[in-house]
Amino acid sequence: MSYGYSACINKILELLNLDISSLEWKECEIWTPYQSAGGKIDYKQLRKINPEAARRVVIGYLKTNYHNISQTALVFGITRPVVYDIIKKEREGDLKDRSRVPHHQPNRTCAWIEDKVIEVKGRTRYGAERLSRYLKQHEGISVP
Repeated sequence: MSYGYSACINKILELLNLDISSLEWKECEIWTPYQSAGGKIDYKQLRKINPEAARRVVIGYLKTNYHNISQTALVFGITRPVVYDIIKKEREGDLKDRSRVPHHQPNRTCAWIEDKVIEVKGRTRYGAERLSRYLKQHEGISVP
């Protein structure tokens, strides 16, 4: 089963829940300047709209072109490792973005100190050095 170029466009818009009649070229510019010379799709623009749907579109295109990784990477303007990462995410069953927050932060400043620094910063408008001295003198908090 292979989609034609216009069918691929409609499928992308359907997956992104966009109505083609309401789109302006400037609002949703997902096509690169090479559109007429092979139909490249700007994956980065798709990701800005909806990352999960963008990955679904890549997976859908991959299935329609007989799992050709290089061709898929070329059409979407991404590298083959990115396509492999998308395939890995699909196998894991979750196409959503993962959190980039570290699991363990041993040197993180306590929340109450962060709140106090933000409060005093908003009240005094001091810079880093002066704020640190102010907190040490008036609040008894040592902040590096």
